[in-house]
Amino acid sequence: ASAAGSTVYFPEGTYMISGELIPKSNTQWKGAGKNLATIKCNSSFGTYKSMFKGWGVNSLVVNNLGFDTNNNYKVKSDGSPSDLAEPINFREGSNITFNDVSFNFRGYKSLSFVSMNNIFISGCDIVGGASWVGFSTNLFVDQCNFNLTNDAEYAIGSTNANGISVTNSDWRDFDNSHPDGWGM
Repeated sequence: ASAAGSTVYFPEGTYMISGELIPKSNTQWKGAGKNLATIKCNSSFGTYKSMFKGWGVNSLVVNNLGFDTNNNYKVKSDGSPSDLAEPINFREGSNITFNDVSFNFRGYKSLSFVSMNNIFISGCDIVGGASWVGFSTNLFVDQCNFNLTNDAEYAIGSTNANGISVTNSDWRDFDNSHPDGWGM
């Protein structure tokens, strides 16, 4: 990945990955635009639980970048999806910021933050199932679009989370043409 204190820049293009990306603390990941620079799982993406995983990461900023499971996200060795699949998965850290990021995780849960402090999500487009915040403080969501899949009954669920603020954001089914409510 990158050394602490550095900036990783993604020019316009598609970046195929076959395994988890694990950012370092005190780094910035910048792209040419949330719909111009996209990190996608390739067909050989392994059976990792996460696509972008930050455990113990502090002070990370992600700007103008896209993440896409690309129908290649596999969690079990047989390739079947799991309810525990969390493409964006952060634990035991603080000061994580996502600005103008596109998350395309159709068929999977979206974002997961557990034992985190100070999470900022702004101007993001999220396609996927419910996001989760557990045992965390200070989640700020502003100007985001949540397009829910997986028959999600909520966009953000929480357990023992304090200080959740959601402003100027929108939630809807990804595809309302399905009478069963699946939104896919």
